Amino acid sequence: NYSFRKMSTTEIFNANLPLMHHARFFPAAAVVGKNIYIAGGNMMQSTAERYDTDTQRWNETNPMRTPLEGHAAVSLGNSIVVMGGVRLSSAEQFNTATGKWSTFPSMNEARRGCAAAVLNGRIIVVGGRDSGRALSSAEEYDLATGRWSSIPSMHTKREGCAAAVLN
Repeated sequence: NYSFRKMSTTEIFNANLPLMHHARFFPAAAVVGKNIYIAGGNMMQSTAERYDTDTQRWNETNPMRTPLEGHAAVSLGNSIVVMGGVRLSSAEQFNTATGKWSTFPSMNEARRGCAAAVLNGRIIVVGGRDSGRALSSAEEYDLATGRWSSIPSMHTKREGCAAAVLN
């Protein structure tokens, strides 16, 4: 079981902090404001939770529309977008202000174990696995046009990877 503690230099495992309401493996996580959101995982869960760093408590949120495992998540303002998962190209968006999930345009390719990041008004999704094969392909969602499109592939196939943006 894992829990988080807010620190000024790093985050560490701290067994004294509260545990999530649901055990999870292969969930997706995103940060909005001072809150950490965890969704899905563990044999296709639809449950989602929010960790409030001020109160140091986990609270359940409304569940996702689709149970997911091995998906990716990004923060977009006050929303979170989750995409992919086992045999899925679908996506959905969570509005942290209203607590509601809504549909979001599906990716072009099913991906589990992919990585995602937001860069210059685009959601970039790379790698993952589909139909028993690791992927080197990548795609982007343009927030201005509302469309997914393929972008140049990575040089190496990657599954269970991570992505970050360096400003």
